[in-house]
Amino acid sequence: MTLTPHDELTHPPDDSAGWQENVYFIGMDPDSRSGFLLHVAHLPALGLVEAIAAVSIGDTLVSHIVEQPAKHCYAARGFDYEIVRPFDYVRVGYEGLGYLGPPMTAGSGSVPFGLRLEMSSPAAPISYNDLYEKVAAGSDHYEVGGTWTGELWCGTGRVSTSALMIRDHSWGPRDYRADQGWWTPLVFDDPPVFIAAASFLQSRRWAGTLAMSDADGVRQSKRTLDQPWVRPNGLPVVGGFDSASILADLPTGIENFQAAAVIQIPIAWRRLAASGLHHIGVATFATVQWGDRQGFVDLELAYPQDSPFTKAPERNEERP
Repeated sequence: MTLTPHDELTHPPDDSAGWQENVYFIGMDPDSRSGFLLHVAHLPALGLVEAIAAVSIGDTLVSHIVEQPAKHCYAARGFDYEIVRPFDYVRVGYEGLGYLGPPMTAGSGSVPFGLRLEMSSPAAPISYNDLYEKVAAGSDHYEVGGTWTGELWCGTGRVSTSALMIRDHSWGPRDYRADQGWWTPLVFDDPPVFIAAASFLQSRRWAGTLAMSDADGVRQSKRTLDQPWVRPNGLPVVGGFDSASILADLPTGIENFQAAAVIQIPIAWRRLAASGLHHIGVATFATVQWGDRQGFVDLELAYPQDSPFTKAPERNEERP
């Protein structure tokens, strides 16, 4: 897929089953233990836009999942989005009323929360559709990493800061078919490096792919690893792990990253599969160490609601 500036805009739907358009914004400041996620999906077959939003400051997390009639995802209520320079500089705002806790229940609440941010992405965007054609039925997809500056608020908490972020945009037929999946974008600053990585389990076999964007341009991994990219230190379930190692097939060779969780946000994904099967997500915002460099990674896990993982025993802290 060759990206053009127009790809930052919305796209006309076709008649494909499960067609949707999604934008996703995530970021975290480890110093203030603050973070956000905002996922807005246009579902033209239903005539709806779904917004999943969450803001976390310290020990307080406020979120909601709301649906509303709209003609495209940028028209969601409370969502302000300005593309100043495509793939490079955008302004993002969102505000609403939510409930205390993660976005696991459809509906809103009475607690105010929101964000108003500027995002800069000096590294070139990454498009990698080869793997997504297998697990998401061919949806077009690109990601960018960079920095964010601005304000987050939830309940009575408010913080103004800057840190690292990732944003994602996809459109086309979506029918997620993995038994377990890890989406693990990594971003580093000074100098800017963005690594887009994904690893999926299907029919008891793992497949993973990776691309890297830095001063030398965008390079795609030439190998598809037959093992998981992410090795959590516990169970791959909500609350089951607090750190992980990440295997990355970089242009310089396979390297290992060490991630430590700061914020973990469970998510009810209701629109990943055209079949209507719901999925459980775990967005784990973590600091990540790469040699002497520290960056940001979203260890984002997803599995079907009826997966055996949802029935896994609680983690045993006494095990050797």
